[in-house]
Amino acid sequence: MPPVTCGSLFQCLSDGDCISELWVCDGEEDCEDGSDERQNCPGRTCTSGQFTCSDGMCIPAEYRCDRLADCSDASDERDCHYPACPELRCANGACYNRTQRCDQILDCRDGSDEANCTQQCNSGLFPCHNGACVPQRYVCDHDDDCGDRSDELNCSYPTCKGNYFTCPSGRCIHQVWLCDGEDDCEDNADEKGCEDGLQKHSEECYPGEWACPSSGLCIPMDQLCDGTIHCPHGEDETNITAGHNCSIWKCASLSCEHRCHASPDGGTCSCPTGYIVSNNSRSCTDFDDCSMWGVCDQVCEDRAGSHHCSCHPGYTLEQHRYCRANFVCCWLSTFESDCPGWIREEQCK
Repeated sequence: MPPVTCGSLFQCLSDGDCISELWVCDGEEDCEDGSDERQNCPGRTCTSGQFTCSDGMCIPAEYRCDRLADCSDASDERDCHYPACPELRCANGACYNRTQRCDQILDCRDGSDEANCTQQCNSGLFPCHNGACVPQRYVCDHDDDCGDRSDELNCSYPTCKGNYFTCPSGRCIHQVWLCDGEDDCEDNADEKGCEDGLQKHSEECYPGEWACPSSGLCIPMDQLCDGTIHCPHGEDETNITAGHNCSIWKCASLSCEHRCHASPDGGTCSCPTGYIVSNNSRSCTDFDDCSMWGVCDQVCEDRAGSHHCSCHPGYTLEQHRYCRANFVCCWLSTFESDCPGWIREEQCK
């Protein structure tokens, strides 16, 4: 089969994906390899706080002469007069002060100023195995706050009761989270054994997903035509017998607004994060992120291409999604005088 071109669309160099010409030289990398922004883009003017690379790209001004090549042609590191470091040097050669060593703030862009740190955590903090410190109350709360799960080791979790499902880790999740297409247990245990087509309670797939024609099961777009069957009946891969062949031969005629992805029927349009393909099969429309179950713990505000989570009074937003109470519940038997600043248990329900 001869190589297929994208017609009036721009073809990415590495994977051959087709994107709209409007996305070329728009300041954002839409091709996986960024080739849409490596076209000697004319007329681009960088701001006063940016450095202009030889190929026209704009990077933060502080990246100039920092010993790391950020421009594709490394022009940000040319003609540099690197100073001698009076105190400490990052692994990439940049300088930093002794007071910045192991202060839990990344001052070196390669993170070397925080490597191999064994400093003690302050009172009330838990020392993670990776050197980070998290509040003691985060230990054994089912969330990986340390980033290496060391705050969730050797925990004795209470038994999940009522309408809650027990994950293998001991975490309790509500039963409505079962078979909803979201990995709530963090090991996919809540999505195992689900019947075909029940992984979504909506006819539409979420952004970045593709619907299997027979079952309606939604799979990530990057699993489409990746050489491995993910749909129950194998419709996501080439099937010569059924007349399906992963290719992009239809991309030129589809005129996708954002990007055209290879598919068994010759190509399908895809959209950037937060958008889905509209009914005309080519243009992108905003997706209501707040319609996804569990995207926010409490309050969700839909925004163009994204969303914003917030919490009710008395709760603190963590990890941009979860709400943690600012109070601790007292037992009914506890005298209120023994519980200053806390609230009684009947008010916690």
